[in-house]
Amino acid sequence: MSDVPSQAKTIPGLMTDGELSLLCRMARSAQSIAELGTFKGRSLAAMMLTNPKARAWGVDWFGDMSHRGYKGSTEAETRTNLAALGLNPTLIVGTTTEAAADFAETVDLLHIDAGHSYEECSADLANWGPKVKPGGAICVHDYGHARSSVLDRPEVKQAVDDWRSPGWAEVERAGVMIAFRHIIADEGALYVAYGEKARALARESIRSLKSFAPRLPVAVVSDSPLDMADHNIIHVEVDKGARAQKTRMYSLSPFRKTLYLDADTKVLDNPTAGFGLLAYVDAVFAQDAKRSFALVNWPAHDPAEVAATKAELPTEALCYYNSGVIFFRRNERTQALFQGWHQEWKRWQKHDQMAMLRAMMKHPVRIAAMRPPWNTHHRTIAKFVFHNHRQASRAGAPG
Repeated sequence: MSDVPSQAKTIPGLMTDGELSLLCRMARSAQSIAELGTFKGRSLAAMMLTNPKARAWGVDWFGDMSHRGYKGSTEAETRTNLAALGLNPTLIVGTTTEAAADFAETVDLLHIDAGHSYEECSADLANWGPKVKPGGAICVHDYGHARSSVLDRPEVKQAVDDWRSPGWAEVERAGVMIAFRHIIADEGALYVAYGEKARALARESIRSLKSFAPRLPVAVVSDSPLDMADHNIIHVEVDKGARAQKTRMYSLSPFRKTLYLDADTKVLDNPTAGFGLLAYVDAVFAQDAKRSFALVNWPAHDPAEVAATKAELPTEALCYYNSGVIFFRRNERTQALFQGWHQEWKRWQKHDQMAMLRAMMKHPVRIAAMRPPWNTHHRTIAKFVFHNHRQASRAGAPG
């Protein structure tokens, strides 16, 4: 399913739907957006329609593009295209280098799709990268091999690869669109909390975590700031169960190593051991109380998804994992797994645990599988996390 607002598709553009979808997903957590290379306005419109509250700037010189094999746009044409959709971003006419010198703002999301020479792309990353807020993101178009050799821009890939640094983590790819997250700490905890119940529970969970790890930074994904968060990620609400946000934890986390915790958890011990396990594995999961997928019989599960999952697994005896407490570190394997998790969730948009199991079969990673006492809803035997399941659920959320 596309993440692109249908209205944006009325504007001509060169991106594939998958590339534009990635850009829209990143825009959901951006309160401010700057785009370098606006062309006719399609991608800027898609991001603004995805997140109507975001401030947006578009930078383009609106010059002759015949050297790239297509007709460019004029400022008037682009403004008309955007106005037809009720959009009025700030358009800056000029080269990206000229604009950078006078642009005094900082932004949550920077989209680079302007000059495609090595020198131009390198300059955009150098001049505009520092304008991205801590925890923010950069998306670069035309990275890698395009669907047509005519559209290949190898110098963009070289410029991006030479720019890569420990302060930025690659988080997603689609076609020739690549996304990076600005890292704010080596280790940290991440919550997703929508609705007053979840937000209240998240506060309690953060208190319990901070009692054991007072210096561990905490980031919270929500539709408004949470007072106890060290870093707030203001994200458009996508679904009542917040699974669209949860299954994108890899993309949203501003940490190199992340402890993800559901809002309805209570931490009972120091998380140091969990982070330590990441020296040996890619991710740490606890077995679900049902232990294997064959034993899952929750009536709230979608029968069609259950049947499809059974058909796609090599055996139903596979371990079934709880997704409410996860440690993970960044590498190519975990990136593929978590991006695959979100795509699997989108097939039914209901149950994140089944989606994770299917994603694991397609994108293997090294896992430390913990027994339920490490993370369990049985308070008397809980060792690391007591998980008071479904206490944060809202009306309309999947069971």
